[in-house]
Amino acid sequence: MSRTEVGVVKGNAQFMSPEQARGEVVDARSDIFSAGLVLYYCMTGQVLYQSETTANSLLRAAVGPVTAEFSQIGALSAPVAEILRRSLAQDPAKRYQTAEAFKRDLTPHAGTRRELAALMDRLFPVADRRDLR
Repeated sequence: MSRTEVGVVKGNAQFMSPEQARGEVVDARSDIFSAGLVLYYCMTGQVLYQSETTANSLLRAAVGPVTAEFSQIGALSAPVAEILRRSLAQDPAKRYQTAEAFKRDLTPHAGTRRELAALMDRLFPVADRRDLR
């Protein structure tokens, strides 16, 4: 097992919280930020920070969403836009404080278990799955 040290940046800059990109101490709220970026990607098919180089992606991530990105988020449907605004707040104190709170707001918009299972089967056909046990 390895541990990430404070000040060492590891990961994909397109899915990093600002504090992670700056090499600062991270906690569960950083993971919620990253989950928000994944949700944005799932909703739009695009990463939030458009950049041509890895270095620029890391700089964009270190700043966090600005007016242009929040305008893109605002163009989405009301429930998802509000959830994204909160999960992608630059200040961790203004984000969801727990994954449970994030889940609570997402769940009413996620569909039924049957609908989600059908979607997963379409996206990841059984024949293409590998055993992850």
